[in-house]
Amino acid sequence: MASQTVGKIDSVRPPIVQIATPRKRPYPFWLGGVAASIAASITHPLDLTKVRLQASGDKRMIASIQKTVQTAGIRGLFDGISGTLFRQMTYSLCRFWAYDESKKIVHKGPGPMPGWKMALAGTMAGGIAGVVGNPGEILMVRMQGDFAKPPEKRLNYKHCFDGLFKMIRDEGVSSLARGLAPNVFRSVLMNASQLASYDSFKIQLLQTGKFEENINLHFQAP
Repeated sequence: MASQTVGKIDSVRPPIVQIATPRKRPYPFWLGGVAASIAASITHPLDLTKVRLQASGDKRMIASIQKTVQTAGIRGLFDGISGTLFRQMTYSLCRFWAYDESKKIVHKGPGPMPGWKMALAGTMAGGIAGVVGNPGEILMVRMQGDFAKPPEKRLNYKHCFDGLFKMIRDEGVSSLARGLAPNVFRSVLMNASQLASYDSFKIQLLQTGKFEENINLHFQAP
């Protein structure tokens, strides 16, 4: 009787439904370019001051900032901001996209990607981004340093697209490739080390079981 009773209870017990936890979708690559642009906008006054200290006779940072504000107002601290944003939305956006695509090419097997493959993917991404971002690099440097020149020698680019048009019109298409070799070399070294090390540390932290894919992990990985 007892076994029959247990059998009846089991027969009416509802089946266990396993709910599959949805996999987190990876962040789109363009968010990297947007984040880099926001960060560059915040630090632009300091970058602008650095360039002007290097190009002019100013010796103190605070004095250089005061000089800029006195002559052009607070807005003067953001001179050339369009060139900075153009550089970030070409170089930074491209390097994140190229890194994701390069990882798919260099690692197709099961298991986590080894560090040397991450470095290889970073090298490929750095090379591509260095080429794509070179015109933006030139425009950014020119627009930031323009105010430090004598008035008769200034380029007076209204914005990044005006500068791009004038470069091609006055100096030819080849002007967009000035400084390409050192720029690409720097980009390769930076991305091979920065992106690969970030990914590698993130995987190691996840494997400890003490971290999840969240903002805390992203702060710890660098």
